[in-house]
Amino acid sequence: MLLIKSELLELLRNAVEQVVRENNLPVEILDRPLTLEVPKMPEHGDFATTFALAAAKQARINPRELAQKILDRLPVGQGPLKSAELAGPGFINLRIADASLAAGLRRVLDAGDDWGRGAPVAGRINLEFVSANPTGPMHVGHGRGAAVGDALARILRFGGREVFTEYYVNDAGRQVSHLAASIWSRYIDLCREQDDSIEAVPFPEDGYHGGYVVDFARSYLERFGLAPARAGYDAAAMKAFGVELAMAEIRTTLEQFNVRFDVFTSEATLHDDGAVTRAMDLLAGKGLTYEQEGALFFAATRFGDEKDRVMIRANGEPTYFAADIAYHLHKFNRGFDQLMDIWGADHHGYISRVKCALEAFGYRQDQLEVLLVQFVSLVNQGEKLAMGKRSGNFVTLQDLIDTVSCDVTRWFFLAKTHDVAVDFDLEVATSADPRENPARYVQYGHARACAIWRRAAMWNLTVADLSSADFTRLAAPEEQAIARMLLSYPELVADAAANCLPHRVASYALDLCRAFHSYYTRFKDDPILPRSGQELADRAKTIDRLGLVEAYRTVLRSCLSLLGITAPEAMTAPEEE
Repeated sequence: MLLIKSELLELLRNAVEQVVRENNLPVEILDRPLTLEVPKMPEHGDFATTFALAAAKQARINPRELAQKILDRLPVGQGPLKSAELAGPGFINLRIADASLAAGLRRVLDAGDDWGRGAPVAGRINLEFVSANPTGPMHVGHGRGAAVGDALARILRFGGREVFTEYYVNDAGRQVSHLAASIWSRYIDLCREQDDSIEAVPFPEDGYHGGYVVDFARSYLERFGLAPARAGYDAAAMKAFGVELAMAEIRTTLEQFNVRFDVFTSEATLHDDGAVTRAMDLLAGKGLTYEQEGALFFAATRFGDEKDRVMIRANGEPTYFAADIAYHLHKFNRGFDQLMDIWGADHHGYISRVKCALEAFGYRQDQLEVLLVQFVSLVNQGEKLAMGKRSGNFVTLQDLIDTVSCDVTRWFFLAKTHDVAVDFDLEVATSADPRENPARYVQYGHARACAIWRRAAMWNLTVADLSSADFTRLAAPEEQAIARMLLSYPELVADAAANCLPHRVASYALDLCRAFHSYYTRFKDDPILPRSGQELADRAKTIDRLGLVEAYRTVLRSCLSLLGITAPEAMTAPEEE
């Protein structure tokens, strides 16, 4: 549709130029943006423009009169323009010529899986997401961030961007210390079952109570025996052990969730190799740090932050903020032009201070874009489940994947915009019926198209036969509506990439499936393929329709791929079918 849209815009631009010239209107009118939007109601055409409404005051002409003058100069019936009409106070509604739709479907088939792929765009993007603390299994909130980040990476790459995905391992903070102390306490409990002379260790007040901590402790006992208990607590060794086991479990879950990272970066490494110290020295060299009451501050207010930020506490311990800004500087030093972070909604107040630090380092604040992912609530039989990681009362992402599958979990996380909270309905998600489960409904849309092709073999029809399709026999409004949706896919992908909104791909896929399922069921008296044992009444028409099915299957498969969801070739049909 992008090509057709650009052609229509050129026709409109020429018409406006003629109207300005013939009526001695201010030439500044030509500087106004000329845009086309898709009307909400199909009866209002394929595209509409409000240009006459916007330019009327400058032209000193009634909007409807200006719109009529533009209409009079449009070459209706030529090229991609089938019709144009005046509506309301000055809208111009346009309809696409059937021949343009037919040519567009041929482009879809010729492009195949590359339909909608954007041209290469200069610049390297670092996309960091998940970055869950290595203090235990991933919970469902982490899962949503993982789904959004992975889908966004896929969409950006498909849109022509060079994207590098990264997981930041927070292995140097207090949470890891709390985990280590928790494992140690549980480990001592296990050791005392074998040797009660070992002194008991109370469980830490800020410890982690999940059952996985006992599992970690048992693994530690199996690997090292009683020797560490008799030697005494080694915080560094226990931290390393806890992070090792937690990250192994996180990596396994991510793999099963169809999420892969180009690199995992350790926070501890940034401290060890001096990156944090160098970042603070760089700010100090610019006169942007000062000491107060024994602490070292970054003068963030000079760059628009609400207050200055502590980098070194009075006890000499670096803050997480100090490591975080060093990490972002580290990304730029690796040659990235744009940074994108996906954080939890509770990090909203953290954005400004990091952007201010980047400006202090010499970068633009808009070179960091942060997406905040809202919370997920699990709903079972109408009631929300209470969850809390520290208390151990939470549902892991692995549990959810095992219960409802990777595909369904990803769909439910991606179906809504990331800045809206999700109520994950387990009753709906566990249903295998496409009529009840939207994830299965979309997957069934692909399986149905594959089933049509399997039936086509009964009449010796294959994809190779589509070389003769010219699509001139797709006269039904439902067929043309599907064609328009397929042609709009490149614009949809470009929009989703530009605005970092993966849910738009999910919404488009759902709408496309609804249109196709409706078309399939409403045309049972004139089906795409005849019933078994019947001859083809109109081979050319059948090939045109199969061409539409193939174009639909191609685009839907692309949508599912961008969402990281499989496109099954066969599924059990609902009972009524």
